[in-house]
Amino acid sequence: MTMSDPDSPVRRMTIAIAAAVAIMVAAGLVYLLVVSKETVTRFNGAAIVAAARDYTRDLQARKQLLPKSVSLEELVTQHYLKPGEIEAFHGLNAMVMLTGSSGATPSVVMQVHFPDGGDIVLLSDGSVQQVSH
Repeated sequence: MTMSDPDSPVRRMTIAIAAAVAIMVAAGLVYLLVVSKETVTRFNGAAIVAAARDYTRDLQARKQLLPKSVSLEELVTQHYLKPGEIEAFHGLNAMVMLTGSSGATPSVVMQVHFPDGGDIVLLSDGSVQQVSH
């Protein structure tokens, strides 16, 4: 049995293994390039803060009552934000708090409610906490 014999079982096994490896590598590349491509979800924190500030100023200028919070969707609907600026919150109930406390404990600045019932809150000290219900 030599490797130069075209009908050699060793040669056939080597070709079969090489073909299997080539197929796995090709499948892996297809997966990496097509299937597993992460969708980049973005949000623009500075735009969210500016939108909440502008919304608050506009309400105050019209002498309207300031609600406790406003949803990001409402800020988009009223053209304070562009939809692309809050892509990361698509399908979630995200609220920006418009009133805060001036006490020693940090107040909630933003709250995001997830479909499973949990919430994530951004506090005025910059920390983020997960809250379960």
